[in-house]
Amino acid sequence: YGMGEKVHTAFDSNAKPQYYSTLAGPNKTAKAGNYLSIYVIKGSTVAEDVIVATWYDASTSNWYYSYKANPCNDNDMAASPSATPTDGNWRKPILLAQNAGESCQIAVDKAGGIHIASYDNVNADLLYAYLSSYDDATPHLVTVDSYAFTGTNIRLDTAFSDDGNYIIPY
Repeated sequence: YGMGEKVHTAFDSNAKPQYYSTLAGPNKTAKAGNYLSIYVIKGSTVAEDVIVATWYDASTSNWYYSYKANPCNDNDMAASPSATPTDGNWRKPILLAQNAGESCQIAVDKAGGIHIASYDNVNADLLYAYLSSYDDATPHLVTVDSYAFTGTNIRLDTAFSDDGNYIIPY
């Protein structure tokens, strides 16, 4: 997707296009970086499947989120950045935070909420973002740990509270 003069693409060198999908990284000369996390939300049919992804764009030091509904319908993004993506195409990436995204992880809870965590490489913080559903475009972002000893290898999971009323990210 166009971000100013940069175009984000990744997984762009596979000889069999049915085995890859374009997602992130500017101008095919730089990759999205070493940090990418993907989760598949299984639908009752293949057409109802959704892939959610978060990644760190090493060229801009930014943390992004996107999704692709009905992923078997296509293997690329919309025809142009201004085009409205349809099912089968990656949606325009949502910027979650600047100077963050390393060691990113994504999880989806049983109610469909999207939980994303990453390392803020400038402030040495652990960041957490929440989206109420895969197509929610307004992430809620918080700093979970700012003590500067957060570590850089993140694992993320969710569970229901003991009373079953809340979903808790771990």
